[in-house]
Parts: sequence; C-alpha cells; structure tokens
Amino acid sequence: MTPFYTSRSAVECYQDCPRYRYNQYFLGGKGLVPMQKSVPLVTGSAVHRGIEHLMSRLRIGQEPNVDIAVQEAVSQYRTDVEVAGFSDKLIKTDRQQEFTYREQMALTEGLVRAWAIAEMPRIIERYKVIGVEREIEPIEITPGIWFQSRVDAELMEL
Repeated sequence: MTPFYTSRSAVECYQDCPRYRYNQYFLGGKGLVPMQKSVPLVTGSAVHRGIEHLMSRLRIGQEPNVDIAVQEAVSQYRTDVEVAGFSDKLIKTDRQQEFTYREQMALTEGLVRAWAIAEMPRIIERYKVIGVEREIEPIEITPGIWFQSRVDAELMEL
C-alpha cells in the first residue's frame, strides 16, 4: 500500500471543500500550483520570516535584533513581490499598486515590531527555544495515512 501524506493545510482545505482539496493537492499528481500569491499571503510570509529570525537568535542564545528581523522581513516581501512579476518600475506606474506595496511593507515592519514587543518577552520569560522551522517525522494517524508538518518553533518550558 502506498502511504498517503496529509498536512494541516490539506485537512482544512478538505473541510472547506473536498473537490478543492483534490484540485489543490492531487490533480495531475501534485495539484494545481497558483501562478501568483495573494497580497495577504505575501505579507504573512514576510512577517513569518522576521519572527523566524528573532526565534532563531533566541535558540542560539544571542540577543534578538528587531531591526535586522525587520530588514529580513521587508527584504522577503520585496523578493516575493518581484517573483510575482512586479518590479519597482511597474508598481510606480500604478498609484493603487504603489500604495498597496508601500502599505504592506509598512504593515510587515509594524507586525514584526509589535510581535517583538508583545509576544517575544512572554516567550523568553516562560520558554527556551530549542528548534525553529524543523520538519517533524510524519505521524501515521490511521493505517496508510500519514500527517506531515513543519513546526514554527519548538519550545521547552523553563
């Protein structure tokens, strides 16, 4: 029997619409791959990158540098926007796109800084960071169906 792998995203997709899950994950052997990411997805990925930087510094016992985390997050945002087919020249020719681009960069910076102020101290106070962005071994949830995932952070209570 060939093992069947699933993830939290795939399960949630199935709960919304079984056909949508099939199209996203299985159609043609690998599912449909969207050509472009949505604005919220690009912004969220960039914020995630900034927080990942902060957590990685905590894991190795170094002082987190919020300014560097913001630089990494904004750089990730710019890269993802360029990969989606937009360049500074194209963005500047459309006022709405330029506004959205700058707004999302500012939002990315603000969310990373807010997380560092509001959440990071609570994590430092209560936990030791022992891993960041680690693939976990697939877990068989029923015969032939395996759950696979990547944890954002592994924490050990102090």
